[in-house]
Parts: sequence; C-alpha cells; structure tokens
Amino acid sequence: MTPLTRHNGLVASLPAGSFVLRRLGLLAGVLMLSGTVLLGEDFLDQPGVERLPAVEPLAGPAWLKPADDLVVVEAKKPWSGSLEMGLNGSEGNAVNFNLYTGFDFEVQTPGGVFEVGFDYARVNSSGLKTDHHALLDMEHQWVGPSRLGGFVHFAFDYDEFKAFDSRISANGGLDYHLVRTDWTELIGRWGAGFSHEFGGPTNRTVPEALFGMKLERQVTARQQFEMEVQYFPDWSRFADFRLEADVGWQIRLAEIRDLNLKFELNDRYDNTPGGLLPNDVTYAVLLLWDL
Repeated sequence: MTPLTRHNGLVASLPAGSFVLRRLGLLAGVLMLSGTVLLGEDFLDQPGVERLPAVEPLAGPAWLKPADDLVVVEAKKPWSGSLEMGLNGSEGNAVNFNLYTGFDFEVQTPGGVFEVGFDYARVNSSGLKTDHHALLDMEHQWVGPSRLGGFVHFAFDYDEFKAFDSRISANGGLDYHLVRTDWTELIGRWGAGFSHEFGGPTNRTVPEALFGMKLERQVTARQQFEMEVQYFPDWSRFADFRLEADVGWQIRLAEIRDLNLKFELNDRYDNTPGGLLPNDVTYAVLLLWDL
C-alpha cells in the first residue's frame, strides 16, 4: 500500500499528485492553443500578449525570375531616298545604247521637308548621240497642320539638243492641299519667279508666273501613282510660256530589298523653241532601290 502524508488535514499520495499536476499542465496548454485558434485576433489583442513580427515571404534570387521583354523603339530616320536606273542597248546592224539614271533625296527639317531630285539620260544610236540631258531640282516645302503651306524651288536644266546649253529657274509661292488623306494627296500651287537661259539665241532673264498641280495616289498597298503639271507663263507676255509634266507609276517588287519597278514619262514644252521642235518627251522603265 502507498504511504500517506497528512498536512493541514489533507491527505495526498505523492506519486499520484505528481501525475495529476502534469495532466493539468498539459490540459492548460491545449486550452490556450485552442483559444488562440478560435479567438484569433481577439486573443492576441489581450493585455500581456505580445505579437510576433510578420515574416516576409521568401523571395527567390533575381536570376530565377523571367526577365521582362525589352521594348525596342526603332528611331525613325529623318531622311529617305531612292536610286533608279534603266539601261538597254543592242549590237549588230545597228548599235544602240540607252542610259537613264537618277536619284531622289528627302530630309525632314524643323519647318517641313527638303527635297533633291536628279535625272540624267544619254542615248546613242549607230554611233550618233541622239539625246543627252540632265535635270537637277531642289525644293523646300513648309508643311503644317493647316492646308496652306509654302515652297521655294530651284532647277538647273542641261540639254545638248535644245537651242540653249543650260537654263536655271527659281520660284516660290503657296501650296494648298485640296485633298489630304492616307491614300490620296492633291495639291494646288501658285507663285512667281524667273528663268534664265545660257548659250541660246536670247540670253535674258524672263519673269514668270507659276500655276501647278500635284497628285499622289496610293492605288494599292504595292502600287503608287504620281503626276505633276506646272505652267510657267511670261509675266510680260502670257502667250509665251513653258509647260512641264511628269507622270510616274511605281510597283513594289520586293519588301526585303525595297526593290521597285517604275514607269516614268516626262514632257517639256516651250513655245519659244528657237527654231527647234517645242515638245520634248522622254519615257523610261526603271528599277528603283529605296535607301
């Protein structure tokens, strides 16, 4: 039998009391944990209860994260241009050689756009030169949100088979956009200037008026049509005039190499030809490379 101890009238069994105390401590811990789960924030807000700091979620190293795709913004070129060339010939009973070449260059300016164009043609037939001319055009256009704009233009014309050796002309004036859409642009032009011929029968400066029209039409995604007509009457005598007409049809052949096929027709009319024919028409089929 287990020995008993009497204290203040209480009788306890020592081994049995130790077991009971351990059970009571375990029960108290379970009750405290249950209260924390059930009461949640209410229990944690009680006095004497200290809240543990929040634990930051573990973050993996930066090299484990997929890198965002870099957005590459391609800078738009402030200029554009093209080279063109047409060449044909024959050998045999008749020896022919035809060369037609040129270039166009355009650069954006703070006020608009500056354009340069050059055309050169040389034709030999059976050892005889039948055509040899060159034309240089330089022009600045002021373009803005308004339909009304301005321009200045300079041209140098060399032709071995005209009454004069060369001619310069300069003029300026106003442009008005009659139609301006993504597919069509129609511009009316009027102004004034002068022309001067060198090496001809009348080497004098002629004051000229200018009336013109220019059409650019994107026919399809791969075809473009252009036409420009300019009329230059003499201010002192409107019956004397020059007329210039240019027509072009451009077809894109290859997207990667920017290769185009171009059909071009040019007409230069002068009703004071100095004893020669007043009309000069040239036409060509060219390959054109965009720069």
